[in-house]
Amino acid sequence: MPADAVAPDAVAPDAVTSDPVTSDPVTPAPPAAAEPETPPATVRPAAARRPSPRPRRPAADPDRPGPFGPASAAPLPDGSAPGPEFTIKGNAGSMLFHPPSSPYYGRTKAEVWFRTPEDAIAAGFTAYAPRRKATR
Repeated sequence: MPADAVAPDAVAPDAVTSDPVTSDPVTPAPPAAAEPETPPATVRPAAARRPSPRPRRPAADPDRPGPFGPASAAPLPDGSAPGPEFTIKGNAGSMLFHPPSSPYYGRTKAEVWFRTPEDAIAAGFTAYAPRRKATR
């Protein structure tokens, strides 16, 4: 064995070792610098939260009657109809309903959906009709 060779079982304590799986040199990581602690995020307890001014409407459930009787249904969370059979949009604030033929059907956000105009009328809604201009 030459004089400058090191025996395989004699390793200097600060020497670089190699990973036996990849044969790549492995250097010990330097100690991490102490990072300042950040305070935890402030969370208000549930009792301190104020309730929403408008209650959330549940998604439509075909086994449960809607907000205006069994022939009505609440809109889905995105506002769309709960099923293909619901084609009449109802506005609970004005108590008007809009069939697909209404000029305001596309821009009306349904607060309730009905299957037929008769179902909407039975729930107390009135069909949209354009206002007539007053004549003098």
